[in-house]
Amino acid sequence: MKIGVSTLFGLNSRTILQSVKELESKGVTIIELMYEYNNFITKKQAKVLKKNKNIDFTMHCPSMGFVFSHPNPDPPT
Repeated sequence: MKIGVSTLFGLNSRTILQSVKELESKGVTIIELMYEYNNFITKKQAKVLKKNKNIDFTMHCPSMGFVFSHPNPDPPT
């Protein structure tokens, strides 16, 4: 079994690319990209991520407002 880390750890203080760079520097080889909150991936960022052959990525698609424990103080209406 392979275990990875989510970019959720830096969600409010880092961009996706900053989170990936930090996790990669720590030796993480599997990263779940959080596509939610303030971290929506742009086409430019996606191109950068695609070039990284050292990391396997998974994607967590939006679920904003559907979970009672959601950390967003202003869920969509």
